[in-house]
Amino acid sequence: MEIFYEPVGSNKVWAAAGGLIALLFITEGPDRAPAPRFNRKYSGEVWRDGGMALANLGYFGHMWELYAAGIWAMLRLRRLPASARMASGRR
Repeated sequence: MEIFYEPVGSNKVWAAAGGLIALLFITEGPDRAPAPRFNRKYSGEVWRDGGMALANLGYFGHMWELYAAGIWAMLRLRRLPASARMASGRR
């Protein structure tokens, strides 16, 4: 599994650099308004509105697809080194 350490390490560095750049150089826009208080009645309203419900279902389906693809890729990559060793005759 040592083939995965280098990319993971470099991704950590790039993610930290991006976070630092965002923290130092990105500010709130001039039209920032305070966040409204949470109102429970609106949580059901997003499902009663047909267009909003379809948009939400489409988003949830898309995210399910992304998570499933990510898990499949991780499982596939986990098996890859073992299959490569078997193909070369080494165990």
